[in-house]
Parts: sequence; C-alpha cells; structure tokens
Amino acid sequence: MQLSSSDAGFETGGDAELAAYLSRHSSPAACADALIRDAEGRVLLVDPTYKDGWDLPGGMLEDEEPEAGMVREVREELGLDVRAGRLLVVDTIPAAVYGRTILAFVYATEPARDPEGGFVLQDEEIGEARFVTEREALGMVPAELARRLGGAFAAERAGTTTALRHGRPAPAPGPGRQGA
Repeated sequence: MQLSSSDAGFETGGDAELAAYLSRHSSPAACADALIRDAEGRVLLVDPTYKDGWDLPGGMLEDEEPEAGMVREVREELGLDVRAGRLLVVDTIPAAVYGRTILAFVYATEPARDPEGGFVLQDEEIGEARFVTEREALGMVPAELARRLGGAFAAERAGTTTALRHGRPAPAPGPGRQGA
C-alpha cells in the first residue's frame, strides 16, 4: 500500500491481513463539495457541462480523504485554492437511488484569495460559475441537492454538523443505540 504525503505521521505497516480484507470489501462512492461565500454572503454555484442543473463546487473522491478531495476538486474546476473549514453535512444516499450507496460531504470553506477576482474554469467540466443568494441557490440546484444545501445552511448557522439521508434528516437511532 502506497501512502501519500498527506498520510505523513500516521502509523504504517498495520495488519496486512486486515488491509487485504478491506481492499476487497465493497465500499460506498463518496463526493465532497465546498460551500464558498463571497463578501456579501452569496453562495458560489457551478454549472457542470456533464449533467443538468447547477451544483456546488467539488466532486467525486479518488480514494482520498473527503477534505483533501474537496480541495483538489475546487482547484481543478475553478483554479481556486480553498481551506476546508467545518464539516457541515454528511448525506447518505441509499443504493436504491443510484445503484450504489454514496456519501456526500459538504464543507464550509475559506478561499485563499478573494473569489470575486475570477475563476479559471475547467472547460470540459464547468460551463459557468456564479455567486447567488441562498434563496436563488436553493431554486437553481436539483431537488436532492437543494435539501442537502438547505441542511448545510442550517448547520452553518447553528454551528453544527448535520447527518442526512438523501437530503432529509437521518432517522433517530433505534432502541439500545447511542444517539449523536
């Protein structure tokens, strides 16, 4: 197993049998998105060329930690360096929706520079990027993302992290299980 520089400081050479087992185990797909605001509090949305509807900047993870994947995706899509802030949402999309369970993360972010200075769009993936009000954002994105984005707005205001299931509040733990 090869470790990246971001794995520095973590113990290596763990249980080889466990590592082999885990490498064969099916796993959910995962994506990580960025909630980026301008000085006026507007939200940055992107218009992907490969699917209908507006979206948050970010994308699918490539066997990497969610925070690192989100930072990479924003840099690739927009030419913008961001620092991940607080995790706002973890949304589990059940396998029944797309044929595979998907974990979707949304992070509050802090751009390294003023994003109003413009973007370098990745032409093959992003047609446009624009800042819009929260209300506009909720009306521009597909319904599933609007629910997740609404959860992110609420978590941001409350100073919490929200667990969702397909954009809706996750069911409470069953009897005998610890609550969050």
